[in-house]
Amino acid sequence: MYAEFTAEELAEYTVRQLNVFFPGPPAVGVADLRSPVDAALAACERCFGGIALPLYERHGAPRFDRYHSDQYCTYLAYLGNALWRAGSDPSIPARVFALNKALHGLNCMYDTPLPEVILLVHVLGSVLGKAALPNYLVVAQGVTIGAIAGVFPTLSDGLILSAGSSIIGPGTIGRNVMLEPHVHVLKTDVPPDVRVSGAAPHRFVPHGEAALRTFFRLPS
Repeated sequence: MYAEFTAEELAEYTVRQLNVFFPGPPAVGVADLRSPVDAALAACERCFGGIALPLYERHGAPRFDRYHSDQYCTYLAYLGNALWRAGSDPSIPARVFALNKALHGLNCMYDTPLPEVILLVHVLGSVLGKAALPNYLVVAQGVTIGAIAGVFPTLSDGLILSAGSSIIGPGTIGRNVMLEPHVHVLKTDVPPDVRVSGAAPHRFVPHGEAALRTFFRLPS
């Protein structure tokens, strides 16, 4: 992956942010993050390699720019999960989660695994609950994935959630579905290969993969 920093430098950068925003005790050290940062970077390489947008590639390789806020947001989400899976002191993934919320407005708990390829775009105010998040997922600003009485929707690959949209409660969402801005799907099944518009009862407009291929390098 192309990056203008080493893993060690990235760990030091993130540690400084954590200790400024959330100074502890205990303070977070580079050693606390070093191995999880490697895991997060490997996840970013897989993720960014599947994204078709120009800023995610350089010299034919996936590109990670820590000053690109959407990319850094994705890295922090992967990092929090890597710390949690590694059995770190619970205060550290909690602070990484809080840092991502403070910097980017994303509410995605560290014990929620992200899919291999996800595109977070201007995610201010988005809440990703503990549903099984699908691969090739686009999340814009003000998006909600939530539960009703503890039951989350079942989501399929190739899901585009436009600004202000939500999917809440039981229901199955088919593959290659796009929710238009401010569409709220509540306890509803959605067939595959449609664009969802309007208030309930929604209109399901057939569509192909052109939108998905704008964002992702889909398998042939």
